[in-house]
Amino acid sequence: MAQIIKFPIKNRRLNSTTNTEVLTVPDYEAIWERACAEGENGQEDGVLALLNLMEEEPLSPENREVFSQFLFQQLFDAQVPLEKRESLAAAMAALFMGPEHNKILVPRLVLGTKEERMVAAIAIGFSGNHAALKPLKTAICDADSDIQKAAAFGLSGLKNGELDGELIEILLDHLELASSADVRAAILVNLKLFARPSLEPVFLSHSYSAEPETQITALGGLLFFCSADGLERAVELLQSQRPAVRATALSILERHGSRKDLERVFPILGDEDLRVRNLARETMQRLREKGPNSVGWVS
Repeated sequence: MAQIIKFPIKNRRLNSTTNTEVLTVPDYEAIWERACAEGENGQEDGVLALLNLMEEEPLSPENREVFSQFLFQQLFDAQVPLEKRESLAAAMAALFMGPEHNKILVPRLVLGTKEERMVAAIAIGFSGNHAALKPLKTAICDADSDIQKAAAFGLSGLKNGELDGELIEILLDHLELASSADVRAAILVNLKLFARPSLEPVFLSHSYSAEPETQITALGGLLFFCSADGLERAVELLQSQRPAVRATALSILERHGSRKDLERVFPILGDEDLRVRNLARETMQRLREKGPNSVGWVS
């Protein structure tokens, strides 16, 4: 059952900026409960729905501050499941955080418990937050792999054009130093978010990894940009023993291949895996619509 958060503001009427109108604050608790129930049915996540509503509703500065303080309490409440707090942290970073929140987040990132540091590393990763660069750079070198993964997520959230080159360099440096497969996969996931053609060699090299998670994550990076070398690698991986790898290779060919690749996809129409067979058919239909040369960038 999804965690139901008790919100302090419920159906409270506020004075508006005019003398003739009143504004009714939404029932956040009911919205949260309904959104969490929808999330359990594979629909929209409750955290994101709630924060979107907060952005849309014209709350007074006073009530917005009360609600903001409550959200921060939830972030660091050990009674709320960690997964829910991580989701809340990511949503707050994307929709809500600003430099004024660093005074709350930096001490938690540096001095908090393990779970507090993980949540803070995610929450502090909002676009252009220069103050977060140093503590996140330290956190990604932490001895704990969970802290490293959270820091990688936070670092990618800082991207804004100006910081991107430095962020990519930090992630690449740690990719070479990472001692576990899950950390490598986490770093590759966050490198994908930069969608830089210059990162193709990184994804291509890790597509040869013997670690299943690292390999499949690296292949996902080739979905953004794929040269002729990447396409050749995708064709090789059509023979992989793992259906997920074959499926991803087909997706790469579908996005970046051309009509000349039809012959290479044809044998996969008889794949033993139903999902792969269906994807092969869709890939062939897509390739028939393309010209003879379509390699390169896909936004």
